[in-house]
Amino acid sequence: MCAGCNAYFCLKHFGEHVQQLSVEFDNDIVRPHDDLLDQINKLEELNNSSANIFLQINQWEKETIDKVKKAAEKARRELTELLNEKKVTLSKDIDQLTTEIRSRHEEQDFVETDIERLREKIDKIQLSLHQLTLPNSMNVTIMDNDKIDWNSIICIEKEGEYTKTHFI
Repeated sequence: MCAGCNAYFCLKHFGEHVQQLSVEFDNDIVRPHDDLLDQINKLEELNNSSANIFLQINQWEKETIDKVKKAAEKARRELTELLNEKKVTLSKDIDQLTTEIRSRHEEQDFVETDIERLREKIDKIQLSLHQLTLPNSMNVTIMDNDKIDWNSIICIEKEGEYTKTHFI
């Protein structure tokens, strides 16, 4: 009697049955197992085939860093332009005031109201200069790094599955 299928065999047919089981075991178990083992041992090839994905990640990283650098450069340029505009405006104002003061002084052409008006212009320019030199006279708006969802900004999705593996 066969312990696996509980069938009764004569001695001749029992040997054939064992031989048939041996062939089935080789075909259905040993060969698929060996094929699977070969595939697992060839996972290095999978890493090589994933090289394109690594290249994409590296390219994304480089482009993202470049964009951050460009944004910082743009902000610096805008700040420099703003400071230069304010400096030019102050220079124009002081030049006009200087011309008027020298002219009136040389010609002795001024009265009390002129002195008051010129004093107000000096005060106004002085205030503008003071405000320009204050540390908090300008603001910069920067997105807080903690508000960026770094876990979902780039991710790897497994094909055919709903799960995602996120990378920072």
